[in-house]
Amino acid sequence: MKNITSHLLLAALLIGPASFAQAADQRAADSQPAEHAQRTQPAAPTQEGIEQTESRSGSSEPTEKAPEQSNAFETPMFIEQETSEQILASQLLGYSVTNLKNENVGHVKDLILDQSQRPVGMVISVGGFLGLGAKHIALPMSAVQINRANKIVRLNFSKEELNKAPSFTAQKPAQSERKEQESAGPDMY
Repeated sequence: MKNITSHLLLAALLIGPASFAQAADQRAADSQPAEHAQRTQPAAPTQEGIEQTESRSGSSEPTEKAPEQSNAFETPMFIEQETSEQILASQLLGYSVTNLKNENVGHVKDLILDQSQRPVGMVISVGGFLGLGAKHIALPMSAVQINRANKIVRLNFSKEELNKAPSFTAQKPAQSERKEQESAGPDMY
C-alpha cells in the first residue's frame, strides 16, 4: 500500500507541472485578440473553394482547392545598385539651378513626394546672398531638367520670374512627426 501511494504521489508530481503549463498556454492562447488568431489559423474552406473530383477520381467526395497566394510586393525586395536612369535624392540636393541663359539662380533644397512616394516637385532656394534673404519656391518635376553630368538643374524661367514666384510653405508635420524632426535637427525652411 505504501508502495502504490508513493507511485501515485510521484506520478502526480511529474504530471502536475506539465498539465499546469498546458493550462497556462491555453489561457494565453484564449486571451489573444481574435484578429491575431485569424491571422495564424488557416481559413475554413468556402463553398467556392470546394470542387467535385468525381470526373478525375470517380469519387464524389469534395476536395479543397489550394488558395491562390497574393504577394503585395511584386517587385524585388532589395535594390543592389543605382542604374544610369536613377539618381539619389542626396546627390540631387545641393545641385546648382540655372536658367536657359546659364545664370545660376539657386540650388536644390528638397523634393516633394506624393502619397505613392513618387517625386512630384522640387523645392529650390532662390535669391539672397550666401543663403541670407533666400526664399524657397517649388516647381513641378515637369518644369525641371536634371543634368547629372554637370550636376545642375535647368529651368525655363528668368531670375526675375523666380524671385517673383510665390514662396513655398511646407505643411506643418503632425505631433509625432514633429518630435522626430526635433530630435533629428532644426527644419531649415
